[in-house]
Order: sequence, then structure tokens, then C-alpha cells
Amino acid sequence: MQKIIVQDLLEINSPCDIIHVHPNRTKQMIKSLSIMNRNDVVIIPPGIDVKKYLSVTKEPEENLFLMVGILEKIKHYDHAIMAFKIVTRYRPEAKLFIVGDGSLKQYLTQLIRSLSLEKNVLPLGSVDEKTKLDLLSKAQALIHLGRPEGFGIVLIEALATDTSIIAYDVPPLNELVKSGVSGVLVEIENIKDNIIELAKSIISINKYDFDFKALKHSVKKYDIEIVTKKFEDLYIRLIASK
Repeated sequence: MQKIIVQDLLEINSPCDIIHVHPNRTKQMIKSLSIMNRNDVVIIPPGIDVKKYLSVTKEPEENLFLMVGILEKIKHYDHAIMAFKIVTRYRPEAKLFIVGDGSLKQYLTQLIRSLSLEKNVLPLGSVDEKTKLDLLSKAQALIHLGRPEGFGIVLIEALATDTSIIAYDVPPLNELVKSGVSGVLVEIENIKDNIIELAKSIISINKYDFDFKALKHSVKKYDIEIVTKKFEDLYIRLIASK
């Protein structure tokens, strides 16, 4: 019987004919470990309603930055908050809105207070889709620091709304973000240097002339209809091979 296993690489523990992964990086990992023939690893990314995001009217507010996602350690919200302590020395009006909820909510709130950033960094908690779209329309850039990261679907949503991205230069984020074209990639060294380089990227975001046409074009392949068709074709191929 044909099977499709959709799960984390490290959790693969049963025979299967196809492994479905999101980013190319995972496929390369599987290939390097010789777990399966590379032709049996299928890359199909998550999909979004691209039209909904493309229809957003972009009216960016200078000095407004946004983070979206679950509040957990691997997202490194604390790096962004500490970077903002540096940012506000040079851009005192800069604001960082954090959208999401999670186990680190109290810790991040305390960190903001300890750095006296209550007027600059605002945790908004969970918001509805309309509010998220409104924030994306106003944000000068989305900051996304997931490491490790499975995919980062909010990056696609941001790019579809003409919102540039500041992210760590790690896969799969650097598969989605092209430095100087759709955003800025920050090199990973150590925590102290990461925060300093992140702050520099936020402060200097205005110097970039991002190609917003390229931003929109880059997300069309993630349209939910295209992604659904890829899954349909995959199932048809598996059934036919029985």
C-alpha cells in the first residue's frame, strides 16, 4: 500500500514511498543521510490565499516593525527586543509590534520592562486576520528570527503585501528572502554579534531600494490553488503506481 508520511525528518520511523517536506534544505538533509532516493522526496510548500494578501494596500509607516508567530524560544523574540534597545538610541520613534501568544509571554513582557522599552515594543497578543493584514500593510518590515525554522509561512504573507523582511541568514529563511531584493539577511555568529547586526539592519532599512514587484512575483507559486494541485498530482501518481 502506498503511503505519504508528512512529519519531521527526525520522526520518520516507518516504511514509506514518499516523504513530503516543505523546504529544499530538508530534502538535502535526507539526500545527504541517504535515507531515501532523492526522487522519493517531494517538496510541496504550505499555501496561502495569495489574492487576499496581494489585494492589501501598502501604506508603510516609517519606524514601524512587526513580528508574528508563537512566542517560543526558537523564534528569538528576545534578540529583537534587545536589538531594539540599540535601535531606539538612533531611531527613538521606532516601534516593534509583536503579534502572537505562547509560553514566553510573561518573560518577554518582563524583558521589555527591564529595558525600559514599554513605549517602543508592544506585545499585542493574538489578533484576528483583519488586524494582521492591517499591521502588515503598515509595517516597514517584518522581523522573523526563527532558528531552527520549519518554513515560516508569515514570510510569504509579508512578501505578498509588499512588506520587506529582516531575518537570520539560515535555511529555510534564506530560501524565501533574497538579501537586498526582498529583505535583509543577518549573519549568525554569536548572540551578542547577532543582536548588534540585527540592530544595524533595522536602523539602516531605509537605505535599501527593495524590488516590490519581485516580492509579489516570488510568492505566486505559494498560492493555495497551485499547492493543492501539486498534492492532487502526487496522490494520482501514487495511486497509479500501486
